[in-house]
Amino acid sequence: MKETQNIIAKKANDTAKQTEEPELTRLTKQYMEGTNLCKVTFMLPKEATENAHKVTLTGDFNDWDTEATPLKKDKNGIFSVTVELEAETEHQYKFLIDDEHWENDWNADRYEKSCLGNFENSVVELYRD
Repeated sequence: MKETQNIIAKKANDTAKQTEEPELTRLTKQYMEGTNLCKVTFMLPKEATENAHKVTLTGDFNDWDTEATPLKKDKNGIFSVTVELEAETEHQYKFLIDDEHWENDWNADRYEKSCLGNFENSVVELYRD
């Protein structure tokens, strides 16, 4: 009887592991010593990019160029890219998915209304503490 209970408990545990939500990705910042630069990693979870083939990062730091900063997709389906930006600044940005769908960063520092219309852009703040 105890062996049967152990088997049932193991199967329940295995099922729970398979259905766990993946940890949401986040915006990461690494200030580089001796410089005024910060390495910023922008990521989108696979829930935001389901079935996407291409994701690019556009923002005021790359003149909103939709081709300049492509993200790479990892084996878990998460798109990411790391860029070096000047510290003590902030930047507006958005992701472009498959050249047709705009997406804000789910983990942006804040959002700000765009000067081009009635929508918001993501904002990354690069101020040292």
